[in-house]
Amino acid sequence: MALRGCISIDCLPLQILLRDNPGWEETPVAVTREEKPQSPVLALNRQAREKGLAAGMSYASALSLVPDLRARAVPHCRVEAARDRIVMLISAFTPDIELCPFDTDALWVSVDGLRFLFDSESGWIQTVRRALAEEGYPASVVLGFTRFGTYAIARSNPGSIAFASRKEERARMGRSSIDILPLSYRARSTLSKLEIRTVQQFVSLPEGEAMRRFGKEAARVRQAILSDDPLPIQPLVMKETIPCGRHLDAPLADLDLLMPHIDELLAIEAGRVEKERAVISGLTLILRTEDGEVSTDLIRPAVPTLKTRLLRRLILLRLSARQFSSGVEDIELRSDRTIPSRGQEELFTVRARDLHAGALAFAAIRARFGNDSVCCAQLSDSHVPESSFRWVPLKRPVLPAPCQETTAAGYPTAEHPTAEYPAAVRRILFAPRQTTRHGTGVRRTPRISTGLHQPRGAAEPFVVSGSWWGTGEKDAPFVRHYYFNGSESGILWVFIDMLTRTSWVQGAVD
Repeated sequence: MALRGCISIDCLPLQILLRDNPGWEETPVAVTREEKPQSPVLALNRQAREKGLAAGMSYASALSLVPDLRARAVPHCRVEAARDRIVMLISAFTPDIELCPFDTDALWVSVDGLRFLFDSESGWIQTVRRALAEEGYPASVVLGFTRFGTYAIARSNPGSIAFASRKEERARMGRSSIDILPLSYRARSTLSKLEIRTVQQFVSLPEGEAMRRFGKEAARVRQAILSDDPLPIQPLVMKETIPCGRHLDAPLADLDLLMPHIDELLAIEAGRVEKERAVISGLTLILRTEDGEVSTDLIRPAVPTLKTRLLRRLILLRLSARQFSSGVEDIELRSDRTIPSRGQEELFTVRARDLHAGALAFAAIRARFGNDSVCCAQLSDSHVPESSFRWVPLKRPVLPAPCQETTAAGYPTAEHPTAEYPAAVRRILFAPRQTTRHGTGVRRTPRISTGLHQPRGAAEPFVVSGSWWGTGEKDAPFVRHYYFNGSESGILWVFIDMLTRTSWVQGAVD
């Protein structure tokens, strides 16, 4: 019977984050979905787990428990680039590779027909693990008979295992923790309260009860565990591309000496793209140092182009802040290509504002500070102020749309109805700051004589409340009473949490 295997990388986004920030290795580190207070935590290192943090909790909750927690979101493009690199490394040892649809850290392989090339399954495992470790990706490799069985064991046990029988694999899988199952944080918490801690206990639940209590997702996971998994490995369609790379005779750590080699590779790649009558929409620059460090940078111009001078400038901006631990000895350059449109019309023609120049500036900022450094605020459907907006990447500059007040008949108004009052802007803090417990630190002011336009008799608070059944499980139940409070530093926007009887500062008023 043909053997299958699962290769589980040890938390790929966390490895990328620690590689970008080498000074964080001995501190609690978390990977979040977004860089927002209510964003869930996706992964944690050992130091953070030892302090009681768990994946699924919000970043604000984790920070309240561990004040020195370091957290950041890892862009999806970085994870995809690292995953492509891993697939390329493993393709040298097996042609059949299938990506795991619910876990970016795992993939399945087939070792059928490879016994004549390797002495044993253990030899194949050690060769693969050694190749991944040299690139900085420690992994667990398990060979068995089913997709989910090898996945569960690889996620639960670091190291390498090769099973000789399906019965042995199923017994080992049954002892695995339910924390490795692709279930929601709420479902795992409920299972833990019911004293269901292993995969065997989970699959022993009646099918109807699993569907009713935990939903269709849990029922599908249970069916996947119990299935015989008859389908063979569905291999990826590998892109046959000739990499544009160079091995340096002498490692170079000086950027001025490194750039001429990058310029030559960039000219070669641009010539290949031009022959295909395409343009470059993105560049992936991979640098390997003599001590094994690998850096992968994704650089995107404002518009697809073949101008090597512009691409060189973006590469130089990205590498100008980079400090290599040792000399670079391998350079590899890949390009994302697209077919240019024949007719490119200018959408806006304005004076004193050059949108093309703005797009070039955005591309330079992204190259220097990262692809997610240019963002704009987008409103979200939430009553909680800190959750009422989110930051989304802005690819190209756009002109603001003019907004003109109109009457009921559709005619423009002569003047703004509130023009006689000064404009007040509430600036929201990144996260509310607690002031005094039991709600004693907030001075209720029915009216503030600072130019703010407030109706007479505004002593009653502005109440914001919500419950779990009305928020889609995004926010916990909350009841807040908002006030404006005068202080020496200005006008503060504060609220009392009526559930905990604590007072908080939400922001300030300008």
